[in-house]
Amino acid sequence: MLFSVLAALPFLGKAYHMDEPVFLYTARHLLLDPLRPGLFAFNWYGAASTMAQVNNNPPLLAYLLAPVIALTGEREWLTRLAFLPFDALAAASLYLLAARFLERPWWPVLTVLACPAYLVNMEHLMAEKPAMALGAAGLACLVHGVEEGKPRWEAGSIALLASAMLAKYGAALFLAPAAAFLLSRRRSMESVVGFCSWALLPVFAVVLWLDLAGLGGLMPALGVLGRSHASWDWRVQMRSFLAFSGGCGVVTAFWPYLSLGRRWGVLCVCLAAALVLLRPSFDTEPVRPLDRATGLVFAVGALAGFAAMLTEGARRSRGWALWAGWVAAAALLQFALYWGVMARIVLFLVPPLVFLTAGCLEAALPARRLTALYAAGFALTCALGFGAAVVDRRYADSQRAFARETVGPFLAQGRRAHFIGHWGLQYYLEAAGATPIDESGEGYDAIRSGDLFLVSRVNSNNSLLGRPRLARDHVFGKERHIRVESRVPLRLISGWSGQGGFYADSWGFLPFSLSREPVEEFALGEHL
Repeated sequence: MLFSVLAALPFLGKAYHMDEPVFLYTARHLLLDPLRPGLFAFNWYGAASTMAQVNNNPPLLAYLLAPVIALTGEREWLTRLAFLPFDALAAASLYLLAARFLERPWWPVLTVLACPAYLVNMEHLMAEKPAMALGAAGLACLVHGVEEGKPRWEAGSIALLASAMLAKYGAALFLAPAAAFLLSRRRSMESVVGFCSWALLPVFAVVLWLDLAGLGGLMPALGVLGRSHASWDWRVQMRSFLAFSGGCGVVTAFWPYLSLGRRWGVLCVCLAAALVLLRPSFDTEPVRPLDRATGLVFAVGALAGFAAMLTEGARRSRGWALWAGWVAAAALLQFALYWGVMARIVLFLVPPLVFLTAGCLEAALPARRLTALYAAGFALTCALGFGAAVVDRRYADSQRAFARETVGPFLAQGRRAHFIGHWGLQYYLEAAGATPIDESGEGYDAIRSGDLFLVSRVNSNNSLLGRPRLARDHVFGKERHIRVESRVPLRLISGWSGQGGFYADSWGFLPFSLSREPVEEFALGEHL
């Protein structure tokens, strides 16, 4: 728990980015209209719509954020500080779960807390943060209540799991390990169904309220699911899923080799399957040899981990039902129900995969060798996890700096600026006084002579690689390009030649790429 809090402290002042503004804008609206969280105009995909059409998450996080930002004025470090209890709750819950089923839980828990998927995503004020904390706490309460014969803890588990789903619909995945654990303890199917039904009841009530009030409810989430299946390609999805599953936890790409022991045939099958998925004919764009090799290591490790989960030794362990149910549900959520593979969803897969593998290693290795393996795995995970977090902060802070230090002085002179792009860039540019291009309105015709036009390379829905389509009458000159560099040779989002796709595999099939390419590039020009 202390490690999780201390690890988050250096990043409290990190600029808002990714989908954080969606929740911040909603929380800001709730201070004015507390009963209609999604009923205001918002331009997030290039055209104005209601927030109810944009945000496909339930409203718990926004309701938690509203009083916080009222007190903090949306200052980054204070707002993030207010949500550190979720980090502590998640870390404590993961430890209690691991300690129940592992003889030496500290190293595996610390490794999970330091991995890129956890360390980076749990810093963000997005739905995954409370979903992970409340979901893990719900499982910890359930296990304690069943093992110690304390029904009140089981009731607490229902409340926590319901709260997790009120933060993110996908947190329903925690019901699978809960049900598997209860069945493994010889609970009747009737009681298991009752447990899950009570946990789902508040979510159904909130969805009904949102739908009846025209505030989005479940429809935006189903819309994302529909778009996901419309563009679904199993080869692309499987390649990314395996690379993310192995790389997001770091040790999930290496420990499984040892947990399988001398099952060379299984390892050969894993290698063959990974080679097929990584072959050039499946590429959607040119892939560097280094990225292909990295993807191969991650994919083979993930396949070996899934294979180790099915071995007889693993299935005999006391925690197998819980871990296996958790892995299966998280894998289903990411592979089958999301439009793309992303580290913030694989985040839910990493803890049970690490703990399950650790249980296999405890049964197979002597204490001294196990300690050395744990220490080496933790050191490697820390190096990659903190490296990824540093690069992520560099990326986020560059958007705030660009808006305040580069664009801000122009706007202070009374000039107008227009931009395309979202995430944190939109948040800070709008705060500075710039206006997003609205394709449902005037679009690019809103730009007048002397106005500034702003764009970034590594951002959603636009890219300098394919310059925005401008009307023939719009000509820009006096262009200025600003490249953002980082000495840490990891890239979470690759805008040039790498395959880093931490936030969505549309950027690349790796959770991070070993690369020295720029972190970001901004461009601004004047309408002539």
